[in-house]
Amino acid sequence: MKMTKDELVMAIDECNNGQLNFNLGSERFSFLYGAGWYPLRATVNRAREISNESCNLTKDQAMAELIKILPYIRVSEIEFMEVAPVKLKNQEIIHEINILIDMIKNVTMEC
Repeated sequence: MKMTKDELVMAIDECNNGQLNFNLGSERFSFLYGAGWYPLRATVNRAREISNESCNLTKDQAMAELIKILPYIRVSEIEFMEVAPVKLKNQEIIHEINILIDMIKNVTMEC
């Protein structure tokens, strides 16, 4: 069974509830989902575990899995101080929206 967005959302919910285990204190590669940063490997590996797949992916393999499921991926190194997603502040949300607007402008200008 292949991991789907449903399993990814289940793993994200576990992170939201403080139930996803991952190392704290150092910068980890993370992906933006909604208004929060989630640890890339821990979240994707948990989603794969839920879907009964092997769950020991590297960062690059985890990113490749996300590319198959999500229409847009933003990855950054984020420091986690607690077992929860790092929520974006309002100005960070506006910054991310502006990045998307610029991307859309570039795509539509090419058409």
